[in-house]
Amino acid sequence: MSQMRPSRLVVAAFAGMLMASSLTGCGGSFEVVAERPLPETEKPKGIIIFPAAVMIPGSTPLEYASRANDMANWLLARTELPVVGPFDYKVYRLPDELRVASTSTNLMTRARDRIDIKGWLALRLMITENRAHNTRDIVDMRKNSKKKGQVYRQRAVEATVRLELELFEAMRGKRLAQIVIKDVDDPSALSPDGDPRPHVQKMIFKAMSMLFAEQAALLDATPRRRVRKGFVPSVPALASYSIPGKPSFLDKHKDKDDTDRQAAMMGLWDRYKPGLPTKAVYVAGKHHGLLALDARDPIQKHDVVMMVGGKKVFLPHQLDRYLQQCGQAGCEVTVRRGFKDLKLQVNWRPTEKLEMSPDEEDKDE
Repeated sequence: MSQMRPSRLVVAAFAGMLMASSLTGCGGSFEVVAERPLPETEKPKGIIIFPAAVMIPGSTPLEYASRANDMANWLLARTELPVVGPFDYKVYRLPDELRVASTSTNLMTRARDRIDIKGWLALRLMITENRAHNTRDIVDMRKNSKKKGQVYRQRAVEATVRLELELFEAMRGKRLAQIVIKDVDDPSALSPDGDPRPHVQKMIFKAMSMLFAEQAALLDATPRRRVRKGFVPSVPALASYSIPGKPSFLDKHKDKDDTDRQAAMMGLWDRYKPGLPTKAVYVAGKHHGLLALDARDPIQKHDVVMMVGGKKVFLPHQLDRYLQQCGQAGCEVTVRRGFKDLKLQVNWRPTEKLEMSPDEEDKDE
């Protein structure tokens, strides 16, 4: 097995980061609070991503799964290693308490698709925020006016976001590396569609780049590389994701009327892919799976990929892992096309090796 160790140049750069109070980062400057590069170790067998601990008022498990999906998408574009995420296992602790995958999840005891996590790594992300008055970034202030009646005003609240990204040995929970950064979130960057906190996503990608800097043996873009783009994750599955003691997005909206619930779900589709046709959203909302944005034989545009090799798929990293398990022969894929369920044989060949410039590394996925 190949070895990976941080070069002297990387270690020196890390030391320089600690001495500097701020660096030019995503959309401004951010402060590096702590840093620990990856030590010399053998190439792992795979990477487990814990549900993110989003310690922001009002956050639901939807955010825990969505931010974990951000990390998975970053890895899919850069490694051949299989990726396991929150939808692949159950957790027995809250996200901020997760450290040891062997005892805090059921990965080693599941009857189906059991994974031997010996030699695997685990990623843990925690996001906290310091807000003025503990309010939302954009706040509607209702005011009563004698002349105009009830009017609305808005005010922006600047928030400082702290992001802690840690890498553990999955079997024993030994911490191998850590990145902690802080940055000021710009409330003016909010948009009515797409990710409601795009600055946080950029911070995640920046932290991932810093954590895995120059780890060629780990992030090896070989000719066997597969790029899993062009799919929208299962929004209904994300909305229904929950962990013990934390209600899901759907649970928080269950007491609202049908119109409000439907509007909330439509807003979620706009977060993950704005501008989708109504028909495609309707089909994907009724049949949980990956919505295909483009045709890739035998998959057609707006097919919903529901099962691969008899296993349900909700997120792109699951599709990647199951297709690799199928081998050269490919495997049977169940898709929903309009009003029909179809069984297709999929055998997508790996793509050619792709080279990325430093600037492309930090772009949104």
